[in-house]
Amino acid sequence: MKIVYIATYPPRQCGIGTFTHNKFSSVKNNGTDGIIVAMNDGHNTYDYPEEVQFVIRQGCLQDYLDAADFINKSGADICILEHEYGIFGGEAGVYILRLLYGLQIPLIAVLHTVLKKPSGNEKTVLAAIIKAAAKTVVMSEKAV
Repeated sequence: MKIVYIATYPPRQCGIGTFTHNKFSSVKNNGTDGIIVAMNDGHNTYDYPEEVQFVIRQGCLQDYLDAADFINKSGADICILEHEYGIFGGEAGVYILRLLYGLQIPLIAVLHTVLKKPSGNEKTVLAAIIKAAAKTVVMSEKAV
């Protein structure tokens, strides 16, 4: 099995990146192949390790479309989206939907934060992510 992870990733300083790195390493140590599609913030660039095979610039919509194409051609069996508010471009992270709508493999959405009172746009984007996902994972009982 081959897994694609969409998330921030070290050396970018971000808790989601550390979480993804640990998950990637654990799964790889158990014999599962994987690649990372890393999220860049602003105009920053990072010296990523070899598992990062595609980089999305947060505010560049075309990168999201290109990432969907890359993922579809990667030979991956499943895609895991590590979702956190503020990582993805567009209002309330709406750009990620263009990528998700273009996927031709199953998606698992891991929701690291579920807001108690999301804005209308945040609620709409999150509902669309959940609808696009074959499975959704939340990090707390309250988020269920």
